[in-house]
Amino acid sequence: MFFFISDLPQILAICARHLKSIGRLKNNIVVSTVMSNMGLGEALKEMGIENVITGVGDRYVMEEMHKQGAVIGGEESDHTVFWYHQTTGDGMLTALKLLEAMAFESKPLSKLKKVIKVFPQVLINGDVISKSSLDSLFKVMAANKNAEKELDSNGRILVRYSGTQAQCGVMVEGCSQKK
Repeated sequence: MFFFISDLPQILAICARHLKSIGRLKNNIVVSTVMSNMGLGEALKEMGIENVITGVGDRYVMEEMHKQGAVIGGEESDHTVFWYHQTTGDGMLTALKLLEAMAFESKPLSKLKKVIKVFPQVLINGDVISKSSLDSLFKVMAANKNAEKELDSNGRILVRYSGTQAQCGVMVEGCSQKK
């Protein structure tokens, strides 16, 4: 079992809030992928920022940023894109943008990241021989529906094939690790 925790939700939330506070969050939009933590959407909503969701892959994030006129977006492989500066994910630029937000607010990162509650996620990948339509996998879809009922509106399950490997992944996310 693999527990999936990325810093991307905190990075996007902190940087989006900063860009909004200095009037540089064009169109008031942040682009992220279906794999992004539910906490990101909740935090952005509380800040009055729209969260546009794409498929997995930085190219989809970039395409949607261009389409929406967004200036910040990212995906769970920790690719954060700042359109004003660069059209690809860049770790050094991301670090500088976080430092800029810290300096502007005169707060350490440990305080800034509290803008978001990150939901626990579990990601399990399994090898597949072929990538049949997920809708045709009736037992998998039935198990998925039952598990989603158990989570109620406090979580979600995402079943998807990898775009780069012969694997199918199941991500479960909820309000608590126990749930």
